[in-house]
Amino acid sequence: CFAIELFCEHMAPELVAPFGSPLMERLMEVLRTRTGSVQAHSVTAIAALAGTAGPAIAPHGPALLEMMRALMALTAPQDLPLRIKATETVGMICEAMGKAAFGPYLGPFMELALAGMQIDCDELREFTYSFFGNAAHVFQEDFGQYMPVVLPHFMHSFTSTSGVAYHRPVRASQFLREAESQADPLGGV
Repeated sequence: CFAIELFCEHMAPELVAPFGSPLMERLMEVLRTRTGSVQAHSVTAIAALAGTAGPAIAPHGPALLEMMRALMALTAPQDLPLRIKATETVGMICEAMGKAAFGPYLGPFMELALAGMQIDCDELREFTYSFFGNAAHVFQEDFGQYMPVVLPHFMHSFTSTSGVAYHRPVRASQFLREAESQADPLGGV
């Protein structure tokens, strides 16, 4: 799965697209039949393939989304990494499928994403914002109906201190002395 991810990230979309369907079929098989880290790597590879191959994976959209729906419903702490990857992947699938094809799925996946915002997990919130961004990009003004629900989450993140580390204050004179002591003899810093 890691090799497919690298392949997708470093190749031009027009070179990956012809292989999108057979690669996606194999990744979906891995996702269905494996567990643990292999399953997580397959979800990451699916996201990479969706991001690179784009519309070439659209025929697999419904089956993929059904798999992602199950993963985005996971709530056990040990399953959150898989939920996080699935949330990001759905955003990539949304971009690949486009507005018309993903339209019927937007509501249910918005519900799952919003439910994920209630879980105390900063990384899940971060990747949920990514999903919101992908959906907003695809749906443009039609995403506006979700803004009254999504915006309070964005606002909360602005005031959250979760993950913030505080350091002792440094006086300006001390900062300047430290900067001067690290200066390059040629005048650069």
